[in-house]
Amino acid sequence: MYLTGKPGTDGYNNYTYRAVIPVQTLQGGSDLFLISNEGVLYKGSGPDAELELQAEKAVIFTRSLPNDIKNLHRVLIPAGKFMMGDAESIYASMKPVHEVTLSHDFYMTKYEITNAQYAAFLNATGVGEDGKGQVSYPDGKGNEQTEEQALIKIDTDGVNYENGTWKPQDGKDDFPVINVTWYGAKAYADWVGGSLPTDAQWEYACRAGTTTTYSFGDDSNELGTYAWFSYNSGRKTHEVGTKAPNSWGLYDMHGNVNEWCADWFDYYSDDAVTDPTGPATGSFRIARGGSYTGNPQMCSSAYRLNRKPDEINTTYGFRVVFLP
Repeated sequence: MYLTGKPGTDGYNNYTYRAVIPVQTLQGGSDLFLISNEGVLYKGSGPDAELELQAEKAVIFTRSLPNDIKNLHRVLIPAGKFMMGDAESIYASMKPVHEVTLSHDFYMTKYEITNAQYAAFLNATGVGEDGKGQVSYPDGKGNEQTEEQALIKIDTDGVNYENGTWKPQDGKDDFPVINVTWYGAKAYADWVGGSLPTDAQWEYACRAGTTTTYSFGDDSNELGTYAWFSYNSGRKTHEVGTKAPNSWGLYDMHGNVNEWCADWFDYYSDDAVTDPTGPATGSFRIARGGSYTGNPQMCSSAYRLNRKPDEINTTYGFRVVFLP
């Protein structure tokens, strides 16, 4: 089943589903369709359902869903152990390989955060045309620091400020938000009641139980099935969820945009660790996952970037994790 979304007059709540409906006999007054999506059942038989029915062919119908921009699609990631890093990598930041235990289940957003979702946050929190807002984070001394920071580039590709309102560019509602600083990603995660994934959470979720270079194996020739990267992207982002997911149901973990993580950057040790969160302070934050400009090496499960938290770049986006 394919899902798209566009903003309606009452918010981001109009969705179009495309599905194959088998040959069937419809009883008078019966529901024309009943579909389970993200654990929610949707059915239609009344005036609010528009259905074009063609036996044994793809059909299109439109439904209006609840207007809740914070109710993000989530995937449950089970607690467990894995080997983090890549012993064969040419990058020192990915070595040594070491055992990591994640002792708690967590949820991760199935998709990278989109332009429509981020625009809703900017408007709801009163961020003005300068793109600045309040963000809180630990100061490394046991205290929470709150300050004003640039959250997003003010003249950006994807989300723009027009006539007092932040809006996605036409046709880019469901593209990953870009030009977001680490502060902007953190502020959004706080707003939806979640957090940015730790470095370890991100790699664990990306690997989905594998020990290979990618979540699907070691063959980079298969990367185009799962990722938008330098070989197939046309040097631009693409709508989230249009490539195959990993085996845990997460989309775009390889490619499309690099994703900010919570941790300050540091090099690994070979010690086994449980629920690591990185050093208390630092100069660089971690980004993961490769991007539409990255080569196959940069899209591996273990690849790490370290960047200034106020850096703005067309390849940086993010996703969010939640506690159960």
